[in-house]
Parts: sequence; structure tokens; C-alpha cells
Amino acid sequence: MRVRNLIFICFTFLIALSAFAGEKAEIHGDAGTIGAAFLKLESGCRPGAMGGAFVGLADDVNALFWNPAGLTSIRKSELSAMQNFSFGGVNNVTAGYARKLGKLTAGLSLQGVFAEIERRSGPSEEPEERFYSGGMAVGLSGGYELMKWISVGGTVKYIYQNYDQDEVNGLAVDLGGMIRLLGGRIRAGAALQNLGWTDGELESEKKLPTSLRAGGAISLDDGKLNLSAEANMPFYGDPSVRVGLERWIHQVLALRVGYNLGFDSAAENPSSGLTAGVGLKAYGTQPLENVNFQFDYAYIPDRRFGDSHRISFITRF
Repeated sequence: MRVRNLIFICFTFLIALSAFAGEKAEIHGDAGTIGAAFLKLESGCRPGAMGGAFVGLADDVNALFWNPAGLTSIRKSELSAMQNFSFGGVNNVTAGYARKLGKLTAGLSLQGVFAEIERRSGPSEEPEERFYSGGMAVGLSGGYELMKWISVGGTVKYIYQNYDQDEVNGLAVDLGGMIRLLGGRIRAGAALQNLGWTDGELESEKKLPTSLRAGGAISLDDGKLNLSAEANMPFYGDPSVRVGLERWIHQVLALRVGYNLGFDSAAENPSSGLTAGVGLKAYGTQPLENVNFQFDYAYIPDRRFGDSHRISFITRF
């Protein structure tokens, strides 16, 4: 009964939090100045609910998108997928799979944004044409354990964008490193993300949202309590500081909260936001007794991109 009550309280809190999402979005001064902007949308409900402070924690399949060095924390195999309900009918989806192969952990990932566009040349009830526009990045990742306390990793990504009749291709890499101390209870990690190029005709399309992230995490109470913090320093944009907290209850229910403090030079006030989310873990029965399922939800307010509700799952086997 206590677990049921906690679930009810948690969801009530999240619904109340989302009710305050009426703040009008503003257009950032650097909008439209880089290509493959969908790579800015951070993947995974668990990291998102923790304010985006995950580069130092990165201990599950979400490491594919945050710090590939963290893939070595995976015990066997993990599969994940996420759906982000965002503004204006934009669909943001991610999927990832990682498998441990001794000291090497390999993974595949997909990150994409798609939207249906209506074409009209004048006022009309029905559009003259509908077409899909968006972009995606397909990645191949690897994390390698140099020693029990240090690992490195990398991701190579192929980028494709389609804007009606305009197509853009590109390549990018992510590089990461992680240090684990005291049996993994203390972690520090850093990742250089989206370093690469595209073949776009416009100068803005040739620049990718490259950033350097660095942070740490502390795990307490046998991994039931995780505290994390990181700094995100984009090459084209404003820096931010993130903090996050995750608390597991009976290894079934996770409560998460985070805060993102952004130093937005194009606005009067810093771009800040409180994030929150929950996770539910279920364990399979015969013949799936060696499989567990994790379902996550995250509410992430953002006055520039619009508030979002994300749902995802992770299957471990």
C-alpha cells in the first residue's frame, strides 16, 4: 500500500507541475545559426528528469547519447526507446541498443525529429500538399574498460536532414571518458559531443551543435540514491549548469528531480527550469525471469523549445 500511495502522490505532483507550463516561449538570438539542431534535444527520460545532469552518472543504455564511456556499466544487454511529445506536432524519438562483449560494450542508436508540414498558397480549408520534414542521426558506439576504474568511449554518427526538397548529409563523433572510484560510488565523466560537419549549402547548416560536458555523480545507499551535477559548454550558445537527484524506493519506484540553470545572454533572466519524473521497474516471470523492464516519464519545461512530456522504456536481458 505504501508503494501505491507513493505512485499516486508522485503522479499528482507531476500533473500539478505541468499545469504551470503556460509561459510564452521566446526566440533565442542564435536560432537558426547551426545545422542538425535536433541534436540539441537531450535523449532519455531518466537523464531529462534529472535536469540533464547525466554525463558523470551514465550507467545505462542512455550513455549512448550522453557519454559512451559509461556503456561499460551495462551488465549484459539493454534496449531502450523514447517518445517526446513536443511543441507544434514535432515528434522526437530515440532508440538504442547496447551489449557487453567483455571489456568492450558496443551499441547502436537512432535519434530523430519529424513533423508533418502543410503547404498552402492561400487561405483554404484543406492544404494543397502534406509532407514530412525532419532529421535523424544513426550512431555506432563503443565503450572500453581500460581498467576497473577508468573507461573511454566514442560514437560515430551519420546525420541526414530533409527540408522538403533540400537534403543535408553529415558525419559527427562523440568522445567520452569516465573515472569510477570506491567501487563506482563516486564517478566523474566528460564528453565532447557532435564534433563534425555537414554538406549543407548554407553556412549555418555546416556547423553542428558541438558541446563539451563535464560532471560527476555520487551513489549512496547501495545505489538507491544518486546525486549528479555537470556543466554544459556549447561551442555555439550559452553555458549551463545542471543538478539532479534520483531516489529508488524498494527498487521498484524511482523519484527524480533536477534543475537546469542556463546563462542566456539573449534574455533578461537566466534560462532556468525545474524538471521532474518517475520510473517504474518490473521483473519478468517465467520464461522471462532474467528480464526486467523499466518505464520512465519526464516533464521538462523549456521556454525556448516548449514544454515536453517524455515517456520511455528500458529492457535489460
